[in-house]
Amino acid sequence: MKPQDRKRFLAMMAKTRVTLPGPNLTDEEKTIRTDVFWDALSVYPIEKVEEAFRRAISELKFFPTPSEIINFISEDYESEYQKNQIEWMGPTEEGKK
Repeated sequence: MKPQDRKRFLAMMAKTRVTLPGPNLTDEEKTIRTDVFWDALSVYPIEKVEEAFRRAISELKFFPTPSEIINFISEDYESEYQKNQIEWMGPTEEGKK
């Protein structure tokens, strides 16, 4: 993510916080948690981060940890890689019949 993505990132954090239950945090703790998430996720494109938070909202019961969001992003990259490998390899012998 880039600094200009912070507003989109904060919006996804807020949507997730409203949707999924989590611990009651003080304002200071919320700020710290947001900074921890930003630091952990800033190496990924904002689009991947947003998609991972959308998955968290639909698949998790509680507010996610940074590692859960990273796992969703990793799974997405893995899925894209496998799809691209299949497309690159072309049809299999069985698929040609």
